[in-house]
Amino acid sequence: MKNKFVIIGCFMLAMLVLTGCSGKKPDNNSVSDEELNAHDTEIVSPTLLPGQKIDPETGEIVANVPDELLTPTPEATPTPQATPTPEATPTPQATPTMSPAEKYQEGVEKSLVSTGNNYRLKRVLEKARNGEDVYICALGGSVTEGALAKTNDEGYAYQFADEFKATYCPGDGANLHFVNAGLSGTPSCLGIIRYKQDVVELLGSDPDILIIEFAINDWNEPTHGKAYESLIRKALEANEDCAVILLYSLSRGGWNMQDNYIKIGKYYSLQQVSIKNGIYAPKNEMRLAESLYFADDYHPTTYGHRFMKDCLMNMFRTVDAEEEGPQIRVPEKDFSGSEFKDLIMLDSRDTGLDRLYLKPGSFSDTDDAVVTMYFTKAKAFPNNFYHKAGSENKPLELKVNCRNILINYKTANNKEFGKADFYIDGEKVATADGFSSGGWNNCNVIMVLHEDEAKEHTLTVKMADDSTDKAFTIFSIGYSE
Repeated sequence: MKNKFVIIGCFMLAMLVLTGCSGKKPDNNSVSDEELNAHDTEIVSPTLLPGQKIDPETGEIVANVPDELLTPTPEATPTPQATPTPEATPTPQATPTMSPAEKYQEGVEKSLVSTGNNYRLKRVLEKARNGEDVYICALGGSVTEGALAKTNDEGYAYQFADEFKATYCPGDGANLHFVNAGLSGTPSCLGIIRYKQDVVELLGSDPDILIIEFAINDWNEPTHGKAYESLIRKALEANEDCAVILLYSLSRGGWNMQDNYIKIGKYYSLQQVSIKNGIYAPKNEMRLAESLYFADDYHPTTYGHRFMKDCLMNMFRTVDAEEEGPQIRVPEKDFSGSEFKDLIMLDSRDTGLDRLYLKPGSFSDTDDAVVTMYFTKAKAFPNNFYHKAGSENKPLELKVNCRNILINYKTANNKEFGKADFYIDGEKVATADGFSSGGWNNCNVIMVLHEDEAKEHTLTVKMADDSTDKAFTIFSIGYSE
């Protein structure tokens, strides 16, 4: 628009110049000065649009906008968008680290395999609290005896008896009668041989509580678990309220016989405690360091014995807090066999019995170097059948109505000892060697007869042909009628 009016102005100026130069006056058709001025004004002053004005200095039309709005505002520099931060991968939560005390307590709780039927044990606890006589026996091997604890009283069995007395017996606990029938190196088949002598006779009663611990020593036991079940039935049938507790000790590395025996325990609805389950967590991780629990490959330290006691007491407290279960009877049928439950033990004291044909022959001496108790050094099986080295080879003979016979004999690291042969009804059935480089006057058990029905048999023992000048000791003989 500004350029348009400039052109018109220039055109008018040119016309004026041309007119003046010709010297002619305008004719009647010419435009007067007033008219020209009016026309010029109309042209030069066009109608302004809203928001426009004429600049007085330049004559140009400009927008009627406040000066501050005419100053161009620089475009704002775009604010860069922040690059999105990728979401961090969640950090897995670390398993909370347990303190040694928490691991110990967890082990105690995990040791509980089963509370079984609690009726019998609750009856015993009630008797104890009422001040009635309660008879408890721990029957097992060297772990039960307390081997490698610092003192005799620090074995798990004695620790357990002390805490049971303090927890459940009134006053000084005089109503508790306890026998530790642990004997080093002995399996359950020897436990059933000496049951009457070392459990019932020493207690003065059939037990109200019987703890059975043979989970290590039964690894090569000749009755294949039948003696173990025989112990259970022996105790349950003798006292209908007897609480039998199966305690599974272990060797370094976690081996024991519990997988075989847990099935028997469940069949009889017994309380069961596994030291293996307490010490070894899944994936063979340790709740207790082996160096803390084990004094050697088989025996606990004093600390380990305390752990065993705590595991036992955890089971007792758990049962004590439970609702009482129904009274149950002993199953009529065996789980695998209990034909050894009425085993009778014979030793040299029985040679004079009129009812029994037992002739010791050259096995008529007594061996004083026998297995002894770990702490008290009391002799086990002092009334034995001993064939001295150099004696004549005259056989021992036993005639008896029976269906099975077990022989408990000695092995010694003494080359004076040799082999003996065993015959049933004149037929050789076994040979045993009394010498062992690892022997320590310890017990060994072999089974020389096992039949379903009892009948009269003759057992004959004599020195083997290559050992007639050697020694041999039979600690005891067990048989079932």
